[in-house]
Amino acid sequence: MTQLADSFRSDPNHSAVLLVDLQVDFLSADGRLPVAQSAVPPLLACVRAVVTEAHACGVAVVHIVNAFPRWSLGNIFRKFAAIDGSPGAAIDERVPRSADDLVFSKARSDAFSNPELDAWIREHRIERLLVLGVYADACVRRTVEGALSRGIAVTVPRVGVASRSAAAVDRGLRAITRAGATTA
Repeated sequence: MTQLADSFRSDPNHSAVLLVDLQVDFLSADGRLPVAQSAVPPLLACVRAVVTEAHACGVAVVHIVNAFPRWSLGNIFRKFAAIDGSPGAAIDERVPRSADDLVFSKARSDAFSNPELDAWIREHRIERLLVLGVYADACVRRTVEGALSRGIAVTVPRVGVASRSAAAVDRGLRAITRAGATTA
């Protein structure tokens, strides 16, 4: 079974895959703010399948990474995870990447808080996104809401997201569905 919907494959120029916060501090058991480790293998398997298919079909792959400033008081609540320039802020090496993939940083939950991402989406007239990543109930949810508010159709694969617990993933997916995205 393929991960990309027919509409993504049939119109690759107006589709993109968004990979949200697949960074060492969130995916590694040794990270500063790791997701439930039982969710990591299926998440990474889904990411590998989607990225492989996206590259083969000519669908853009966009990596979104947290790059929190060192001086932010919010770092206390984030356990100093994904501090800009730190090893934990790096994209996890288990996440497939191509030289053609794009990387946009963010310092807020919604990836669209980075005006460069918004400009790229508009410039390429992206109409649909497949969003995968962590945390389903936080950054993934806020990014999906940001995309939907811009009129972009969004699909989120259930196995393509993770959080602290299965209950947190379920809460995130329910909120994403209520906001108007499709979960698959």
